Amino acid sequence: MTARRPPRAAPTTPASAATRSSPRTPSSPARRASRAMPSTKSTPARSVKSTPPAKQASSVRTPAAVKHASSVRTTGAARSTHPEQRARSTRAGAAATHHPAAQLSAREARQIALAAQGLGARPEQATLRHVRGLFDAIALIQIDSVNVVCRSQELPVWARLGAHGRDSLPALCQRSELFEYWAHEASLLPVELQPLLRWRMAEAASRAWRVVRVIAQRDPAYVAEVRAEVEARGAVTARDLDRRSPIGGGGDPDGSAGGAGVLPRGIDPRSAPPKRRGGWWGDWHDAKRALAYLFWAGEITATRSPTTFERLYVPLHRVLPAHVLAAPTPTPDDARRELLLHSARALGVATVRDLADYFRIPIPVARPLVAQ
Repeated sequence: MTARRPPRAAPTTPASAATRSSPRTPSSPARRASRAMPSTKSTPARSVKSTPPAKQASSVRTPAAVKHASSVRTTGAARSTHPEQRARSTRAGAAATHHPAAQLSAREARQIALAAQGLGARPEQATLRHVRGLFDAIALIQIDSVNVVCRSQELPVWARLGAHGRDSLPALCQRSELFEYWAHEASLLPVELQPLLRWRMAEAASRAWRVVRVIAQRDPAYVAEVRAEVEARGAVTARDLDRRSPIGGGGDPDGSAGGAGVLPRGIDPRSAPPKRRGGWWGDWHDAKRALAYLFWAGEITATRSPTTFERLYVPLHRVLPAHVLAAPTPTPDDARRELLLHSARALGVATVRDLADYFRIPIPVARPLVAQ
C-alpha cells in the first residue's frame, strides 16, 4: 500500500504572519544579534557627546529648551541678498526642517555659547578678514566713548582675536562694510542688516526719546532744513550748526531740568541721556535734537571722528552701498524674525528673552516669532 503525503499547509497571509507566534526553531546568530540591539524607537537620541557643538546644536529648539545659531546657516537666510528673499527662505526652511529637541549639560551649553560668541581658539595673526568674520558670527558690537584702556568697542575684538590692527573697525566703516545704528545700543553692525532695522527707523516719530522726537513733532520744517544742511555739507557735527534755544525751554521738552523722557519699548533706559545739565548730554539744543532724530529715523547716518569720537552726521550714500539702499524693505515681522535668527547664531544658547534683547525687540513681539 502506497503511503500518501500529508496535505500542504495553506499559504500564510501577511495578516496571519503578523499575529502568529515566533517559530520554535532556534534562530540564526545574526537574527539573535539583531534582536539584542536596542530599539531606536525606545531610546532617545543623544548625539551631544559624540558630535561637535557646532553640528549638534542645530537640533536645539527654542523656547522648549535652547536654540543654537547653526539653524541660521541651515536655512541660508542670512546669506541671501535681499531681505524679502531671506524672509521667504527662512519660513521655507523652518517649515521643511524638523529637529528633535536635545538635552544639554551645563558644560555643553557653555561650550556652545562660547563658540557662538567667537571665544574659542584665536588666530595666530588676526587680519582684517578675521575682524570681518567676527561680525558675520556675532552680528554687532556695542560702541561707547568710554576710553580707559582703549575705546570700549575694541575690547570685544581683542578678547576674541587677540592682537590685531587697532584701525580695523574704522577701516571696515570706511570701506562701507559696517555702519552705526541703534541695534542693541549704539552699535556697529554689517551694512547688510540695515534693511532689517527699517521698521525701527519708521517708528522714530513715536518711539525715539522724547528729548529727540519733540523737535520733529513741533517743528518738522526745521528738521527738514537740518537734513538739507547735512546733504549740502556732506558731514556735520552738532557743533557745526547754528544753535537755537530748545523748543519748550531747556532740558527735556516736558519742562523738566533734563533727561530722557519716555523711552521706546525695548530700549535700555541706561542708554538715555541722564537727568542733568551741562556737558554733552545736557546740551540738547534744537540742532542736536534734529540730527539725533534724523539719525534714529534712518534719514541720515553717522561716522565717528578718529580723534574725538564725536559723531559726524553724513548722508546715507556716504556710508551705505547702493545695493543696500536699493534693497526692498521687509515687513516688520519678517525683519524681526531674521534678526532673531542672527541673535540665535550669535548667542548659541539662549532663552526667548535673550534672543529678543540682542536687537532690543520687545519680548511680546519676539515670543510668537521664536515659536514659529
